[in-house]
Amino acid sequence: LDYLGIEQPAWMIGRSLIAPGAESTRPIFTVQHKHGASVMVRKERLLDKAKIGPPFYSISSIGVILCQRMYLLDLEESVLTLSDINGHTSPCGESDIPSPQEAGQLIIDLLEEDGYDTSSIRTPLRIGG
Repeated sequence: LDYLGIEQPAWMIGRSLIAPGAESTRPIFTVQHKHGASVMVRKERLLDKAKIGPPFYSISSIGVILCQRMYLLDLEESVLTLSDINGHTSPCGESDIPSPQEAGQLIIDLLEEDGYDTSSIRTPLRIGG
């Protein structure tokens, strides 16, 4: 929205990635929805209520980018995968990058803050390749 010069609506959460003074080390969260959780109805994409439900509804995984590393937590399998972001413009020193378990806990904390029941996530998280 900043890039387009549009004011952030009151209902929208989050902060600009490009605003002056934006921290290059702050976590950036991503969400992936379950495959097949939405259907097209009259040229509109709607959630298929028969395919979603507690505890995470239409969310299959949540990722967090910390420095030049991406952590992706599969919510059904409790598996955390890691990948490095090639060409990151503000890389951190390796000692400043959180461990997989710390990054996974950030994701779990975010879910809990948003009211999700995280009791089905098995900890310690398994690390996948």
